[in-house]
Amino acid sequence: MKPFIELGDFQHLDLRIGTVVEVQRFDSLDLVAAGIEAGERVAAMLPASTAARLVAGSRVVVAVGLHPMAAQGARYTGFVIVALSDIGIADGSRVS
Repeated sequence: MKPFIELGDFQHLDLRIGTVVEVQRFDSLDLVAAGIEAGERVAAMLPASTAARLVAGSRVVVAVGLHPMAAQGARYTGFVIVALSDIGIADGSRVS
């Protein structure tokens, strides 16, 4: 297990509900890129090992506003935390 972090550090994350609009799998990386509508369009990444069932229309919790990560010529500023069932919450809603 990784070292503990302070709750205050976790509270710095801007977590949003979003809907996946596109998914791109990279053969050369162990990452998947996803375009997510979360009140605004977010380019996000997630580990390929956790993205097997991620398709357009999937609902997710995404951390937004991260320092940009470059991969395959694009910039990604979000990271998918978890996929959700349809929960009836609007895209862009903050998770607190």
